[in-house]
Amino acid sequence: MRYFLNGTDTNREIAYRFLIYGAMGFLLFACQPIRDFQTISGDYIKTDIKPKYPLPSKGLKTVILVADNKSTEIFDLLAPYFLFKCADKANIFIVSKDPAPISLFRGLGVMPHHTFDSYIDLDITPDLIIVPNMSSIDKDSIDVDIVSFINSQYDPDSTWVLSICSGAAIAAQTGIFDGHEITSHSSDIEQLSQQWNRPKWIYDMKVTQSGNLFSTAGVSNATEGSLFVISKLFGPEIAEGL
Repeated sequence: MRYFLNGTDTNREIAYRFLIYGAMGFLLFACQPIRDFQTISGDYIKTDIKPKYPLPSKGLKTVILVADNKSTEIFDLLAPYFLFKCADKANIFIVSKDPAPISLFRGLGVMPHHTFDSYIDLDITPDLIIVPNMSSIDKDSIDVDIVSFINSQYDPDSTWVLSICSGAAIAAQTGIFDGHEITSHSSDIEQLSQQWNRPKWIYDMKVTQSGNLFSTAGVSNATEGSLFVISKLFGPEIAEGL
């Protein structure tokens, strides 16, 4: 430490002080909990952003994935979205009731492309409605606005429906699958069939088809079902290329 005492070594003294104080400052902040570094200042949170709703490209089919802002299964929503997007043959929109993040199972959140109201304003009947597992499979807890929106967009002559996993609860609640085959996650079929007895519940099947109505079992079968519908809607060569 002689440099601090020797008046002829001013530059070295400054350099040493800089290093020492810098190290002390680093240790001081490094000892703070990690969560303190993850705190976001309110100054950076935008609360006045107005959503910009995308317009569909002309000449393409339209696929909508219905989601519940409160909770939607991550794989049921994003696997079909990814595959249909990669097919590059349709307008693909995630729609939800509110212009707010959709809380996905496992903690991720995504913003919808459209709200129910903004999509209705487009005045386009979708070619395909995809219904993933959402916040509840209990009949009394299902959001009636989600059911009403699906029914308002479904045309039995031109619209296909793909129910994913336990999205079968909402699909069954719409009445669209009454008298038609439908499957779901194997652990939920018994409970679902007790609440909705009009669909024909199918066990031990990955994917079902009854006319323009499709459904999948649970877990990774969202992929199987999506590829199956893509092959029917756009051709097997498109599905095989994904």
